[in-house]
Amino acid sequence: MSSGFSPEIFSRIGGEIYVAGLNSSTIPLPEVATDAKIGSEEIEELKKNLSDVTDSCECFRPVTPRGQPILCRIPDTKLGDISTRGGGEGGIFVAAGHGPWGGS
Repeated sequence: MSSGFSPEIFSRIGGEIYVAGLNSSTIPLPEVATDAKIGSEEIEELKKNLSDVTDSCECFRPVTPRGQPILCRIPDTKLGDISTRGGGEGGIFVAAGHGPWGGS
């Protein structure tokens, strides 16, 4: 794309190909998902390089202002004192704020 960004592209069940643009921390999150407004210039730039586009929508993925994700382990005490480690270093982790690509 003209911005130098490479869109996210992957296939879905049923032969559908999903193409997504870049997230931005400057676009306000709507109160209700159906109130999201599609950035028409960005969609049109994606469409220039595609054929047979059947649908388009705005998809909000959490992204931190610096693009670095938040990663943390949830303590077993917060999970009803169950043991998630199984004797090892495992557990339950949450990763958020990384948009589509993760952080550096």
